[in-house]
Amino acid sequence: MTMERVLQVPAITSQWQDASLEVQRRSSLRARCFPLAGTVSVPVPENWFEQWRGQYTPGDWLLADAEMEALGELLPLLLCGEQSAQCLFAREAESLRRRDREVLADTLQRIESEEAVHEHALQYLTEAAPVPGDIRQRRRRAQQFYLELARGVSLGEHFARIEALDSCVSRIMHALAQAFRGSGLPLAELFTAIKLDEARHVGVCRRYAIELGVSAADRAVQRRQIGGRVVALLEPYAAAFDGLGVDPEPLFARIQVGVVV
Repeated sequence: MTMERVLQVPAITSQWQDASLEVQRRSSLRARCFPLAGTVSVPVPENWFEQWRGQYTPGDWLLADAEMEALGELLPLLLCGEQSAQCLFAREAESLRRRDREVLADTLQRIESEEAVHEHALQYLTEAAPVPGDIRQRRRRAQQFYLELARGVSLGEHFARIEALDSCVSRIMHALAQAFRGSGLPLAELFTAIKLDEARHVGVCRRYAIELGVSAADRAVQRRQIGGRVVALLEPYAAAFDGLGVDPEPLFARIQVGVVV
């Protein structure tokens, strides 16, 4: 009996370790770069992700192992951006309501809701992808990047920066959608939906920045500066883009020169 118990210990310990690693993995996936901005809700007819998830099973869109690993390299950075955007738009919507600017506040709150849908979509993909070993460092690097966007600038300049950043995100989502469209995978639909939303957000932020007095020349400067910083953030993961069928050089070049969506 004693020997049996001794022999069983390694198996039990191994099972416990496996379970512990899975808990840690889930915790890493669910950890946020930024706190929840609040409770947001998108009506089901407008929540394209719920429709997409209901239409396709994971078997319809799962990639080969190497491609899933490449996707897992990029998703933490993209998720941080969506969470940062939710915080920004929620904060500004609340500020506008205090100044009785209900129409613009409603517009920003809708964008916040759309960014939340993007987060849910990317989180869904993340749960099927391998977790990078340095995910915490990646998340911290992305946090620092997004926090610096709001430092030392006026509200108008901040929205000009968000206009530039959303333009970059739209460009990235377009590149990913094009890569997956060639293989006929429904991931092309998912990334196209995010791209279209982000392109619309660019227009809203542009109008808001102009209303707050930011000139076209200053906005062009912001596009080039933010584009350069986005490329610096993404360059260490160029191989991941390549692994997904996206040539990083022309993508980074278009982002860096501030090409308008």
